[in-house]
Amino acid sequence: VKNDNNEIVTLSAKEYVMGVVSAEMPASYHEEALKAQAVAAYTFALYRKEENKDKEYDITTDRSVDQAYD
Repeated sequence: VKNDNNEIVTLSAKEYVMGVVSAEMPASYHEEALKAQAVAAYTFALYRKEENKDKEYDITTDRSVDQAYD
């Protein structure tokens, strides 16, 4: 992940998806909605990883480019 300070941070897929889901949905949402969001976040991350395979990072924390992440 390339963060807002232009630093490259290595995260596991689980850490990344948990950060995206928590940034995009309140924990009070229905469990199945949170699971669906996790699947969507992971799928998008894999897409961006492939799209950015020639870069030094897979995805950014810039909400205007990629997913929200906390």
